Amino acid sequence: MKNLYENLCFAISVMIAGSSFASENPLYEENPSRVSIPAVTAGDQYGAYQDLALRFKDSDTLELVSVQEGVLLNYINQVKVLQPNTVPAQVFLEISGEFPSGCGKIGHIVQHEANGLISVNVYFENDDWLRNPELVPCTLAMRPFREVIPLQVYGLSAGEYQYTLNNAFTGSFTLAADASTSTVMPAIKLPVYSEENSTLSIPAIDMPGKPGAFQDAELALGSNNLWQLNEAIEAKRNESITSVELIQTSSFPVQVFLKISGEYNHGCARTGQTHVAFDGKKLLINSYYENNLWVVSPEVVLCAAVITPFSFVYPLPVYGLDAGEYQYDLNGEFTGSFTLTQNNVYESSSPAY
Repeated sequence: MKNLYENLCFAISVMIAGSSFASENPLYEENPSRVSIPAVTAGDQYGAYQDLALRFKDSDTLELVSVQEGVLLNYINQVKVLQPNTVPAQVFLEISGEFPSGCGKIGHIVQHEANGLISVNVYFENDDWLRNPELVPCTLAMRPFREVIPLQVYGLSAGEYQYTLNNAFTGSFTLAADASTSTVMPAIKLPVYSEENSTLSIPAIDMPGKPGAFQDAELALGSNNLWQLNEAIEAKRNESITSVELIQTSSFPVQVFLKISGEYNHGCARTGQTHVAFDGKKLLINSYYENNLWVVSPEVVLCAAVITPFSFVYPLPVYGLDAGEYQYDLNGEFTGSFTLTQNNVYESSSPAY
């Protein structure tokens, strides 16, 4: 097993301080050396545990420093399905309601799709008021809110889908055609805690400037809030990519994709995870090989000498971005830019609060 702690510390030491790196993945940080995890799923409670901080005590042991139990937002009074006429298809949920006082904000929004059901959980922000309401004075002003949530439908097949939001609102929508442009990579899921095995599985961990650097990590819960690092793979960037094509739709909200193509020159290489993070107005994208035995222990694997072309389309997270020019960088080798002529936010016919 790669020594995650030593590799992380080395990589961080060569990064430039002051980066505005931002991602939804867990992130390794220095001083103290720790892993921050935005949200964790437990059973069917998607995003139930939030804002976890795990601090390294030694090379293979981490201590749980802090964690918040998510609280579902209970001030939502209406949910609407919005389907603009775009290709590929996009689907949004518009939620609206009222905060009864000056306290309270919308926090993490977590989605999970399985067997045609999209489960959406909208939580309160984990601020001082939510943790200690008796200590925070709040104004008595009612505050209407409205939020438009893009559902993660890209890559889904044509058909009818159900949704549930906060276990209180349900409905359905239909995709008349497949919501994709070409071969689609599977979505990366949230970290998952298994109560049965007392393990935390983390699909990917970012480092500043290198999204998805470590993958398929597993932590086992011990005593005294200590976690043992059982597994973590240092992912290998896909060096077989030969071309990257930018695709930008003309419909609104705008969608932006990268068509990534290349050739594998032996039979062991496979396409793995792709991750993206923002560094200011630049999107840093890393596309990796699949974490098979060839990546983990290449010296013990014999690979057939076969040429295999590959191509897939990766959607960039551009919904909600302000108007302006944005740069992208894939694997430190393929670069380009795109421009949004207006704020990329869907506005329905209902009034915005």
